[in-house]
Amino acid sequence: MKEQHKERAHAKASPSDYRRWSNCPGSLTLEKKLGSLLPADEAGPAAVLGTELHEIAQLVLEGHVMEEKPPESIVNYIEYCASLTGEKYIEKAVPLFYSPNETGTADYICISEDGNTIEVVDLKTGQVPVYAEGNLQALIYGIGAVNTLAPSASHLKLTIHQFGEAYTWDIDTDQARAFCVPLGEAAKAALDDGVTDLVPSDTACRFCRARAYCSAYSSKLVESFDTIATGDMERLSDAAMVKLFSEANNIKKSLTAIEAALYGRLNNGEQIEGLSISNGRKGNKVWSADIDPVAAMKAAGIDPNEAIYAKPISPSQALKLSKEVTGWEQPEGKPKLTADDHIDVDEWFEKI
Repeated sequence: MKEQHKERAHAKASPSDYRRWSNCPGSLTLEKKLGSLLPADEAGPAAVLGTELHEIAQLVLEGHVMEEKPPESIVNYIEYCASLTGEKYIEKAVPLFYSPNETGTADYICISEDGNTIEVVDLKTGQVPVYAEGNLQALIYGIGAVNTLAPSASHLKLTIHQFGEAYTWDIDTDQARAFCVPLGEAAKAALDDGVTDLVPSDTACRFCRARAYCSAYSSKLVESFDTIATGDMERLSDAAMVKLFSEANNIKKSLTAIEAALYGRLNNGEQIEGLSISNGRKGNKVWSADIDPVAAMKAAGIDPNEAIYAKPISPSQALKLSKEVTGWEQPEGKPKLTADDHIDVDEWFEKI
């Protein structure tokens, strides 16, 4: 068995980020131009946990003796990979077909004994379902494996392992290379500093660090307000109100990204005219970590029986302990406004 420890450096057009650069070709150039204005690319709690789980799985698959059993969430992944037969590679860096001087790291690769089939297994630890069929991240790893490890292979198995299950996309290498043609063109454009086309979308913008500064991301929202300049005794039409309401989530996302970017710069000592950092409202009172709350209340003359109260655990907690629990109910959700997919604003204003 051949082993390769995970390389921490990310490619400029990384496989895991293909949804962004393949849909918005100018996003990588914008990031480069913004430079130090961008917040640090720090992993969130879910990403940190994912990295830890990948590292544990790697150690187990490499045969290291572990003091503790691996978490239940990755046991099936480990067993699945261990059950494969052939030449195996753990956390293997493979060249990117669209940028040969850079690499992407596949969680697990197994080449069949006859060299005809390559299986790439990608462990996903997040709660958002990831589908194997048409998964271009896995495809990039698969083509990299074909090009460098088994050029004669004619079949690819691209497997996503998530929620304890394996889901596989079977594809022959000719078909895989056909999928790579438009992806390669998209990568070429994204890696070209002269390409500045910004194409905002939910898919492309979701994890883009540059979106707080991206005019294309905010332009459609701003356009919704550009025409709001009314005379006396005119009101927004119902259609216009619905249109603005339909943009509420996008407006919140945009403002959240802008707030985070501006706060980070001010907090680092930069001066931005019109902005300052002030203390927010005080939080709720909590007991200090280094004292015994009951002892503190008893010393103040509070009866210990009044200092502590107990309450039943919630139905959700109880059902985790036993599916046989009865006597609970679940209220219907409160009515709320929902915007339709298409809103046509014929007239912004109506006379009152």
